[in-house]
Amino acid sequence: VEMITPPLPSINETLGFLETIHDLVSLELKNEYLWPQSVPPVLPSEEQIPIAQYQNLGKQEEEYRKKLARKYGRKKQALSGIHVNISLEERLISQIHQEVDPEISFDEFKDFAYLKITRQLLRNRWLYILLFGNSPVVDPTFDLKCRNVPIYLDTKTQGLSFRNSCFGYGNLEELFPNYENVETYLASIEEMVKKGTISANKELYSSVRPKFLNGSKHISYIEVRFVDINPFKKAGISAEAVRFIHAMVLNGLLTIEPDDFNPARQTIANMNHEDVSLFGLDKNFTVVTADGKSINGWDEARRIVNEMKDTFRQLEINNTDYQAMFSYIESLIKEPLKRDVHKLIEGIDEKGFIGFHLDKAKEYLDQSQNNRYNFKGFEDLELSTQLMLREAVRRGISFEILDRQENFVRLSRDGNIQYVRQATKTSLDNYASILAMENKVVTKKILEENGIRIPKGLDYTDPNQAKADFIIFKNRAVVVKPKSTNFGEGIT
Repeated sequence: VEMITPPLPSINETLGFLETIHDLVSLELKNEYLWPQSVPPVLPSEEQIPIAQYQNLGKQEEEYRKKLARKYGRKKQALSGIHVNISLEERLISQIHQEVDPEISFDEFKDFAYLKITRQLLRNRWLYILLFGNSPVVDPTFDLKCRNVPIYLDTKTQGLSFRNSCFGYGNLEELFPNYENVETYLASIEEMVKKGTISANKELYSSVRPKFLNGSKHISYIEVRFVDINPFKKAGISAEAVRFIHAMVLNGLLTIEPDDFNPARQTIANMNHEDVSLFGLDKNFTVVTADGKSINGWDEARRIVNEMKDTFRQLEINNTDYQAMFSYIESLIKEPLKRDVHKLIEGIDEKGFIGFHLDKAKEYLDQSQNNRYNFKGFEDLELSTQLMLREAVRRGISFEILDRQENFVRLSRDGNIQYVRQATKTSLDNYASILAMENKVVTKKILEENGIRIPKGLDYTDPNQAKADFIIFKNRAVVVKPKSTNFGEGIT
């Protein structure tokens, strides 16, 4: 099952939303558990593994899946993982655009920023796998081979991430997109399709992928695809892991690139990715630098993390969550046996591959059954609002929180929009309109979305966020006003 969170402004909200979907799915399943691991449990023969059927997308998508099954094998299609999608705040890109290169268009600069991040993540993705890889062992029924490397059936493995290795779901040959700019990137993929190397753009299974929404020719966000499911987290990923990816993104955006990432450099990046996946538990693990030198992997990990910390220091980012994340990462580099993968191997040694993961699956189902009311990440809202939001997600209804303090929510599906405050005040009693009119934040959002011009403005409930945006208002005339007073009361 695919669980998709909407774009959210914080890691805590994102993980909370993911865990809430996990709870809802778990409670809907009958006599089934959600398997908490990237590699599947016992598999039947290839022909017994069904192809996904799509109610809305029709036969075309189903035929495409059958074609992939013939090409890559159905067992590989049973692998799963987590995609962390990242988009940058328009205000942030705009600010950097003005500082760095205001001569080019905003869209061009945004593409440049996203491709720079993509290249840097591809160079350093091996580091994330070294720290957070969590698929070291598979069941014997996953009977594939890879470049004469033995498959990992027991806990004597040196492999760290089976899913990210050549055993995993990847293109059959090494492909080298041109990441210089958006035009060359899209053209290089089109060339692969023309040659028949891949059958469609989406068949490029790169570990990091720029994504284009609604047929746009400009990048909308970046899809990070090298994340294994962590069996020790109900949602499959820890806050530290997501913060580390976020830190890698910021560092990739704001530091100088070491090379032009041509096919030779991509080959080195791919080699490091493959080697850490297959041999990341080897104490003498090495990586290859951009100039072709082989060096100790842990020394290089230490250097990159110190560079990331320097970036945060220069930006004066003093967020305690990120400081704690860096301390945690440094402890893993200092003592690699602290990585979750070693705890996983011990558990598999004791209970077996199936037994260990099945116990975790049962544990998480119990937790889901004991949490039928809260919406994780939104616990500051009234319980009645949390219950309403859980039910909205269960029914496939999108929601947007218009005013958190007042529990003012907009629900929407198939063009039907409803405004609800405190889970009980709705348009059914005509009171929601009055409540919206009394709230300047909500009123402005509704007017703007309906094509009515309004004064530009931003709303804040957190002093730190307001201070962070100071540069937007510096040396400009602004009005500061409470959201719910009249007649000029409380205005500065």
